[in-house]
Amino acid sequence: MQILVTDLTDMQDGHYCVAGWDSDGLRMVRPLPDGRHWLHDLVTHNHVALGVTIQVTPTGRRHPGEFPHTTEDLDVDADSIRFIRRGPVRWFGQESPPTVATISEAFAGNVRCNSAFDGVQQGVHILTKTIGPSLAAISILPASIQFVAVFGKLKAVVDDGEAKYQLAVSCHRLKAAWRDGGIEGAKRSLPDAPRLHVRLGLARGFGDAPEKCYMMINGIHG
Repeated sequence: MQILVTDLTDMQDGHYCVAGWDSDGLRMVRPLPDGRHWLHDLVTHNHVALGVTIQVTPTGRRHPGEFPHTTEDLDVDADSIRFIRRGPVRWFGQESPPTVATISEAFAGNVRCNSAFDGVQQGVHILTKTIGPSLAAISILPASIQFVAVFGKLKAVVDDGEAKYQLAVSCHRLKAAWRDGGIEGAKRSLPDAPRLHVRLGLARGFGDAPEKCYMMINGIHG
């Protein structure tokens, strides 16, 4: 199976989450090497980055998670992972990973929030065990996304024309640009394109709110 890497996100303790588009199966998948998240050495050894195509072999084992993540979770043989090529990638159009217009549409109307301030929804999440996707994407204009720093963390305010959402940024590339150059660095890292393909993902329920899968920005392409 060949996967176009669309999402590469930072996790705790030097782990990464990788997700991508299976062009043969026409679906998003989250390859989990031997059922686990990706270690730094595995990412670098296989040149895993946004826009790269990798090859993996599914094990056929079901990952012991819950919906919505079960929709895309894919246990793969860690030793089978191979780098295939790096770009170019068409992020819009036929055979591209699909996008929709709004965040609500992306997650089948299941989006909730903890609160709203100045018209912006915060603590955006979907309930654990909801049947549906944990990975999706929207298409927006560049002016529809703004970066902000909140308590030392990078977040983005996204206006999809239907509502405004404040979302954590987990994208490895965006966070690296922000650490190096602040908010302006994050802005400069955005593609110079008339429309942006914004990858959205859900964290697994954890900590004090295991019933909530919080929404994050996993990548931005153009």
